Amino acid sequence: MHPNASIHKPSFWQRQFAQDFTPAQTIFDFLFGIVGPMVCLIFDPFVFTGSRHGFLASPLVPYRVLAYLGIGASSLILTLWLVFGTQINTGHGFFAGVLLLGALVAFGIGLILLPFSVLGLLVVIGIFGFIPFLTAFVYLRNGLRALCRMRPFHSIPEKTTFASSVILGLAIVAAVPAIAQWQTSRIVSESVQSILTGDAPAVEQGVQHLQTAFWCNRACYDDIVTAYAREHDPGRQAILAKAYWELTGQSIRRALPQFID
Repeated sequence: MHPNASIHKPSFWQRQFAQDFTPAQTIFDFLFGIVGPMVCLIFDPFVFTGSRHGFLASPLVPYRVLAYLGIGASSLILTLWLVFGTQINTGHGFFAGVLLLGALVAFGIGLILLPFSVLGLLVVIGIFGFIPFLTAFVYLRNGLRALCRMRPFHSIPEKTTFASSVILGLAIVAAVPAIAQWQTSRIVSESVQSILTGDAPAVEQGVQHLQTAFWCNRACYDDIVTAYAREHDPGRQAILAKAYWELTGQSIRRALPQFID
């Protein structure tokens, strides 16, 4: 071997972002780009469920629908890219837009959860809070690969096709989940408001609407607990307690200590 051959050996980071899909990198990308986030969602004890540990509430709970739909769509598109990426000859803008946005969002989630993840290391489970950073790396690597595989644009139609593919990808993983989040949040907000301020029929209707809101968790009903804690009319308290029981199957007094300053 020539004595200077080692000088041209790619560095670690050059190998990570090279255009070739190595088996080890593909396995890593499947584990931390697809399996890891899904496992975290399935066994999520805190981030999007609204469960309180140490009286701390995750700031991401209100965006549960957005996160679930966005992560699901992004994972599907990443899967398609990892499986068929080497065979894809067009539409790289679609994949680049989705994957680079996924990298940005995953990194942002990791930053938001970083204080909780550090605290969670005391009970080991906090280590899962660092998975978003690995997921961001996976999406960044594959997004840059898709970007680098695009051919130069030589005409207006080519530029238009590229822009359209990017917009389509962003609509699938961002716009559609965002619209769904807005609509579901509106339904929950109006129903809770009916319970807080309405008469008996309005309260019953609000409860019925929330019972059909399958995406809701206990965090959706926090305003009911807060209103109960501040209410001085025993009759109104009884209405709120009954509504909370019908929605959660638990006494409102069990949730009360977490809302008392």
